[in-house]
Amino acid sequence: FRSISIRRDHVKGIRTNGSRAGDDASVSRVDIVDTDPETVLGAIMNLVQILSEDSKYSITALGAELAGPVNGDTGTVLFAPDLQPYTNASWTSYPLEDEIQNRTGILTVVSNDANAMATYEHLRRGSPDGLIVVNIAESNSGIGAGLFFNGKLIHGLNGRSGELGHMIIRPSGVICTRCGGDRCGCLEAEASVDAILNESGVDTVDEASTRAQAGDPRVNRAFSKAGRQLGDVLGHLSTILNPGRLVIYGAPFLLEDGRRSSRSY
Repeated sequence: FRSISIRRDHVKGIRTNGSRAGDDASVSRVDIVDTDPETVLGAIMNLVQILSEDSKYSITALGAELAGPVNGDTGTVLFAPDLQPYTNASWTSYPLEDEIQNRTGILTVVSNDANAMATYEHLRRGSPDGLIVVNIAESNSGIGAGLFFNGKLIHGLNGRSGELGHMIIRPSGVICTRCGGDRCGCLEAEASVDAILNESGVDTVDEASTRAQAGDPRVNRAFSKAGRQLGDVLGHLSTILNPGRLVIYGAPFLLEDGRRSSRSY
């Protein structure tokens, strides 16, 4: 089995035998100069070749993940917010699963990043009582969730379930550039890593972390605010769905305030 992660500056491939431990996993990376679908597909083809040569086993299946809503039945990318700003070609309703499968001849499944992580957690530890996996995206802009209940991943209509980052938490808040229009106060606009950096007045996560550890009050307020907002949303989500397990990937500096806030529910 081979899995592929698509990001705005690279495509990464992982080889594994599909075991829960993942002891034999190895990683390869191909950088990309733009996010045109043809460029991304070319990088994926290169990765498939690399991963094929790097293993004594033939590739029986491919899994690919990226940020943004994906139709769970067809593997069509409905929109790719991390890729679209860097190309004039459209990622809207792009049949990525079909394109990869047709070009490689290998059975392929395409999913959004949070759903892929939820599937990983389900395979790794199971989810007998329900599972919510929250992904604070590597791009620093997105917040999404994968939902696993009754042994199945919940896709919702056209794959748009789990769009946690677009729950409105402050109607008079910051305009969400990823939603479009004049929609304000989404969780992503208020509590993503980018939002924390903007409110802190710093440029990078490393700088924000250093200042927070040094006791910078402005940075610490931004971290605490975002953590509380994330925790409030997770608390509401947990009240509605009552999962047996909640897993968060990314941004550990949000967790302390997030835990306190979510536990209040």
